[in-house]
Amino acid sequence: MNPSLKVNKINSANANAQATIALSELDKKIDEVTKAAGKNLKNEDETLGLSYEGETDELYEEAKRIMLTDNKTSISYIQRRLGIGYNKAANIVEQMISRGFLSQPNSKGVCEIIGE
Repeated sequence: MNPSLKVNKINSANANAQATIALSELDKKIDEVTKAAGKNLKNEDETLGLSYEGETDELYEEAKRIMLTDNKTSISYIQRRLGIGYNKAANIVEQMISRGFLSQPNSKGVCEIIGE
């Protein structure tokens, strides 16, 4: 166990101070790592947990064309048509929802095409 993360049960005030310092050091380290990786994780889309700063999946337009042509909006349909994994298809559909091309899923989980 890292000594800076140990909690001193005898002196709780000291333990709280140590924990606060350890957390602030952890926040600094996270900022350093994310900057080094070239990503700013504090600017993530709050509802999706994904960053879209101008990025569009390379298959976004093709998936959009398929949805308009076939009038099907399910993640699994896009997955099969594009021959990609479920997570990638789900990310594309989430991008479409966040950009207003698809509606939020209704009570049955179905999205409607609302944009062009």
